[in-house]
Amino acid sequence: MCTDTKSRIAEAVEQMLQTRPVCKITVQCVMEQAQMKRQSFYYHYQDIYSVLEWIVETELCAPLQYDGAQAPGEWCLQALTLLREKQPLLRKISHALGQETMYRLTGKVIRPQLARLLPDPAAVDGATQSLALDMLCHAAFCTVDSLVARRTPLDAEAFMHQLQALFLTVQQI
Repeated sequence: MCTDTKSRIAEAVEQMLQTRPVCKITVQCVMEQAQMKRQSFYYHYQDIYSVLEWIVETELCAPLQYDGAQAPGEWCLQALTLLREKQPLLRKISHALGQETMYRLTGKVIRPQLARLLPDPAAVDGATQSLALDMLCHAAFCTVDSLVARRTPLDAEAFMHQLQALFLTVQQI
């Protein structure tokens, strides 16, 4: 029941994002859209921005959780396809939450995927490994963030080929 209520509220916010900017979305209009009482909102969320964070966590991060059995290229194509599907929504959410919050949320998903592209941690100094991973994660995030921010649809296949070339270069270093 709790997850259902959270989902209904998030769905109402998503519907409203199709027609208005985040700054014009109020708790009252969300709860009217969801046909629920206002107090239910505050039981589950702090404010509209916490709903946006929950949407990112459930609709973007959860499906892309690290799976060691999944090949990096397969994961990357899955991520790009999901980004393409959710691009208009994510563009608005990213603009509202800002890069710092989006990086905090998505970094938990990006980091383990990119970590396996680096040399064996035992073969490299720990601080160097961590710095390299931080830089790679930040570069990947900024690239994806700029793709999401574009008004043109994301070409997942073309970008996938560019990423494969980048990853091959990283593995050779």
